[in-house]
Amino acid sequence: MHISTILFLLTIAPVSLLLNDLFLQPLAVNSLLPVYVHYDDLFKTFWCMPVFGWIIVLVERYHGTVFKRDQLSLSFLLLSGFYFYGFGVNQTHNALDNYLKRRTEVVVPPEVEGGIYFFDEYVGHWLLAVSYAGLQARWLWIEVRGKRKAPKVEEPKGFVTALAVASGYFTALALLESQAMFFFVYLLLIPILLPLLINNPTPLAAYIQVQALTQLLLAGWWHNLHGSFEEPSVLVSGGRSLQEVMGMGIVEALMGLGSEL
Repeated sequence: MHISTILFLLTIAPVSLLLNDLFLQPLAVNSLLPVYVHYDDLFKTFWCMPVFGWIIVLVERYHGTVFKRDQLSLSFLLLSGFYFYGFGVNQTHNALDNYLKRRTEVVVPPEVEGGIYFFDEYVGHWLLAVSYAGLQARWLWIEVRGKRKAPKVEEPKGFVTALAVASGYFTALALLESQAMFFFVYLLLIPILLPLLINNPTPLAAYIQVQALTQLLLAGWWHNLHGSFEEPSVLVSGGRSLQEVMGMGIVEALMGLGSEL
């Protein structure tokens, strides 16, 4: 598969989560489902996890056609395994938390709520973020070593950059939700700096670098806007609209700038 197509899919995957939250979820008829099941849980389990996994495998296969390396390395198996495990931990505890919130008559002990929150927000999100960052660092390091077996193919840089910015925008929200942005601010330096060591970077390397730069810039903007790295879900629970939180205040800022001009 062409690398531009793979990068497009890599960008569309997180966008599908937003489209689901804004448009599909409100239309879902949850009354047709068993009481312990919610449409959103089914969507993330049977759509997001397989699609995200398929795209990671596509990226790995593409890299294997360009660079000389082992087809099934231990690092890829471990990192992708941790990624899928983190997805499973996160979604399982999300589903349990959503169920308990719907059953308001059920009294949940605080220690149980704390355990669900810990595995959802900390274990799940951290495993997802760190393992995906590890996969990106691995792909970049392979390019730094430079054992290319296929000639460089030029791609439309504007298209790749636009995809990377869009992906960085949506994945920045996921990093903020993990409540570890202070840590990831430093972790993001790896995909930003490593491509500088590559002689002939692939579009994938450029994509990863721009994505990380976008995440870093949006993290700074978010902290300036809210005074902290507050979770997006906490802001929504506090009365902010999903559209306002997802917009990160950027739309309001642009409208204010336009009015001044």
